[in-house]
Amino acid sequence: MTERIKRVLRRILNSFFRGNNLLFAIAKAQLRDNALSIGNSTDLRNVKILMNGKGNSVIIGEHCSLSGLIIYMNGDNNQLIIGDCVKVNATGLAPTCFNACDGCTIKIDSNCLFSNSIEIHTTDYHKLYSDNDCYNIPQDVHIGSHTWVGLRTLIMKGVNLAPNTVVGANSVVTKSYDESNVVLAGIPAKIVKKNVEWDF
Repeated sequence: MTERIKRVLRRILNSFFRGNNLLFAIAKAQLRDNALSIGNSTDLRNVKILMNGKGNSVIIGEHCSLSGLIIYMNGDNNQLIIGDCVKVNATGLAPTCFNACDGCTIKIDSNCLFSNSIEIHTTDYHKLYSDNDCYNIPQDVHIGSHTWVGLRTLIMKGVNLAPNTVVGANSVVTKSYDESNVVLAGIPAKIVKKNVEWDF
């Protein structure tokens, strides 16, 4: 298939799926021994899925509403698991990015809410060495259920957040927090409020 035909097909698919690239992503996933599973009741708008490698998987649960999301995987055996009733309220101009790379997993439990311009990374993308030992190894990320992540937040490798966490806008989360019902904010993020509840 020529590049010109591919471009025409992509344009048609993008127009039909309002920029989702889903059919192209599914075809690419199958060709490269990757897996893509999307719940039947999930609504995707302007979602892009890019898998560079093999043995990768994206699993999206039921009743999700994902808008303006970019899913990026580089390397082999990466995984993104999105639970039920997760919402991403972003746009193509200010997308939210979930980047699972270097054989890692991003797991987002049910009923989480994400704003726009959020980034989650499992790697620093470039290795740092001390005495020939790499000390910034890639690590999984886990977001507990019913967590609200504010706009322009950056969540780095190895972070695990307990359920019912709120992350304030413009925060940079560099370490894990196992205490529920807290507000995290700042650069780097720290607990600024305890015993909180939130609703949407």
